[in-house]
Amino acid sequence: MFVNIAFILLVSTGFGSGCRDNDRLYMKHLKKSSCRYDAWNLFQDIPRPNLFHYNKMISICKWSLQDVQYLLDQMKGNQIKPDIITYSTALNTFKEDHAKFREIWNEMKGKQIEPNIITYNTALNAFKEDHAKFREIWNEMKGKQIEPDTITYNTALNAFKENHAKFREIWKEMKGKQIEPDFITHMEILDFLENCGEITEGKKYFEENCSDILNLSQDRDVDCHQLSHGAAVLQILIYLDRYPDQQDFGIITGKGLHNNEPHAMRKYVIAAMENRHPRFHIIDGRNSGLIKIQKKQ
Repeated sequence: MFVNIAFILLVSTGFGSGCRDNDRLYMKHLKKSSCRYDAWNLFQDIPRPNLFHYNKMISICKWSLQDVQYLLDQMKGNQIKPDIITYSTALNTFKEDHAKFREIWNEMKGKQIEPNIITYNTALNAFKEDHAKFREIWNEMKGKQIEPDTITYNTALNAFKENHAKFREIWKEMKGKQIEPDFITHMEILDFLENCGEITEGKKYFEENCSDILNLSQDRDVDCHQLSHGAAVLQILIYLDRYPDQQDFGIITGKGLHNNEPHAMRKYVIAAMENRHPRFHIIDGRNSGLIKIQKKQ
């Protein structure tokens, strides 16, 4: 219904002779369209789509590799040159397909379109498992005097979470540059500290930097569903420090920070509790988001 009304408006308001007015009206309705189906219908009614129309459509369709590729091919066919916005969105779409990612990256550079911080962050995220390529992109970015931001450092922390020395080096650099940490930063740091067994430091960091998350109450389940796995374990340990006489309690788990397999956090928490708190045992660890834990008699 929205698309039909939008098209009727274009025809009935007498903008047929005003190309710029048409562009403005199409863009107005494209911006309002969050549904891919509606956006496609409206886009197909545009007589001569321009760069702004294509960028908006690529943004709407960014989760569909097929749609984005179709739009990129159509742009080339219509001899419309992509800009940094086009490339940044397309790179994000193909970040899991390294061959395609490199193709788009090289094409962008071949056209002498300089990457910005958003483009570099996308590239770093795409190659966070390939440390050699990650370092190459990181050094190139710094060589161009583009300063890392919070997202850059979050990606770097995640990339080197298994390398304790490198992780602390990145963390120290971030603090030295007074880059403000966000929720993701805190979760990456808590995950790291729990994973490498720095429990005391982890609990201290949690209480000093994430007190707004620590909404703990003796008569409520411990809600961990939005946390990283390590942060979830640290929150449970803080809960037990606060309420040492607690005999049983529930833990709410979920997909966690990185939207993992639904029961990955549940499995991680159960294993951690059995390892770090043998005086408690699992009384209900079924495939659900709620774990019931009870102190051994």
